[in-house]
Amino acid sequence: MIKTSRNDIIWNYSANILNIGVSIVVLPLILKMLTAEEVGLWYVFLSISSLALLIDFGFSATLMRHVSYAVSGASEILEEGVPHQIGDEPNYSLVKSIVHAAQGIYRNLALIAFLALSLGGTYYIVYILDIHELDLIIAWGFYALASILTILSSFWLPILKGSGAIKAANKVTIFSKLTYLILAAIGLSFRGGLVLLTLAYLLSIVMMWIWSQIEFKKHLGEAYIQASKDESYHLKQVFKRIWPNSKRSGLVNIGAWLTTKGSTLLSSYYLGLEVTGQFGVTGQLLTVVGNISSLLFNTYLPELASTRTRHDDKRFKQLFSRAILVQWILTFMGNFGVVFVIPILLTWINVSTELLPQPWLLIMSIILFLEQNHSTFAVLITLSNKVPFVPSSLISGISIISVSFILVSLGFGIGAIILTQGFVQLAYNNWVWPYRVFKEHQLSIQELLRLWR
Repeated sequence: MIKTSRNDIIWNYSANILNIGVSIVVLPLILKMLTAEEVGLWYVFLSISSLALLIDFGFSATLMRHVSYAVSGASEILEEGVPHQIGDEPNYSLVKSIVHAAQGIYRNLALIAFLALSLGGTYYIVYILDIHELDLIIAWGFYALASILTILSSFWLPILKGSGAIKAANKVTIFSKLTYLILAAIGLSFRGGLVLLTLAYLLSIVMMWIWSQIEFKKHLGEAYIQASKDESYHLKQVFKRIWPNSKRSGLVNIGAWLTTKGSTLLSSYYLGLEVTGQFGVTGQLLTVVGNISSLLFNTYLPELASTRTRHDDKRFKQLFSRAILVQWILTFMGNFGVVFVIPILLTWINVSTELLPQPWLLIMSIILFLEQNHSTFAVLITLSNKVPFVPSSLISGISIISVSFILVSLGFGIGAIILTQGFVQLAYNNWVWPYRVFKEHQLSIQELLRLWR
C-alpha cells in the first residue's frame, strides 16, 4: 500500500521549488546575456524538443499507474480499468516485468526521436528560420542530443514515483537541477551563449538518467533485485496491455502540444523571434506559477492511484480537496505577481526581452489557469485507467493551430494566437472535465471546503 508521508510532501516541495528556482535564476541570465533573437531561438528549441517528446505517447504516465498498482499488490495488467488488489505486499515480479518492458519500449522511441530531431528539427532551424551561425547550430545539436537522452530515460522518474519513492525521485530532481543551474550560470556568465546553456542541460539529463536507476533499485531493495520477471508479461504482452490507454494519452498530448507549443512555432515563423521571445517568456512564467500551485496534487498522485485500487473514495476525496484548493489559491496569487510585479522587476534589471503588454498578460494568465485546471481534473479521470478525452483534445488542438495559422497569415498579431486558445478551450474542455469529476464523485464546492477543514 502506498501512503504519502509528510516527508514526501516536504521533499516534493523542495525539489519543485528548486526546479522553479532554477528557472527564476537562469531566466534573468538568459534575458540579460542573450540577444532578443537568441532568446526567441531558445524557445523555438524548447518547442521543437517538446514536439519530439510527444513520442512518449503517454507511456510514462501509464507505466507509473501500473507500477503503483503492482506495488499495491495487483496481480495483473489490464488494458482498461483498475486491477484487483491481492494483498498489501508489492508484486515484485510484475514490477520487474513492467520495468523491463519500459526499457525496450523507450530504446525504440529514442531511435525514432533521433531521426526526427536530426532531420526534421535541423531542417526547420537551418532552412526555415535561416540560422547558419556555427555556434547556434552546435547549440541545437547539444539540445537535440539532450532531448533524445530525455526520452531514453523519461520513464525512470515516473516509475520511481509510482513505486512510492517520492523522496528518492525528488532527490534525483534536485541533483539534476542543481547541476544544470551551476553549469548554466557559469556558462552564461562567461558569455558562452546558447552553446554552454544547452551543454549544461545535456549534462544534467545524463546525471538524472544514471541516478534515477540507482535510486529505484535501492528503494525496492533486494527483494526486487532477486525477483524473477512475471513470465506472463514479456515486452510484447506488456506493450499490448498498456498501448490502448497510452495511445489515448499520447493523442491527448498531441492535442496539448498543438494548443500550447505549436503556437510558438507559428509565432517564430510569422511574427519573428523577438515577439516569440516575449510570448515564450510570458508562457514560461505563468507555467512556473502552475507548477508551483500543482505541487501538492502531484505529490498525492501515487496515493490517489492507490485509492482507486482499494476503492477508498473517502480518502480520494480528502486528498483531492486539499490539492485542488491549494492549487486555486496559489495560482491566483502567482498570476497576480506575474501580471503586476514581474514586469516592473524586468524593467528594473534592464533585460533585452520584455513580457507581453499587460492586457495580453492578464488575458493569458486567465486562459492558462483554466487550461491547467481542466488538465488536473483530466489526470484524475486517468487514475481509473480510462482516457475518455482523446477526441476533444485533438479537435481543440487542431482547431487552435488552424485558426491561429489563418489569423497570423492574414496579418493579425500575437493576440490572435492567445484569444484563439482561450475561446476554443472555453467552448468545451475548460468545463466538461471538472464537471464530470464533480458528478462522478458526488462532489461540490461546499464539500471541498468541508473536507479541507
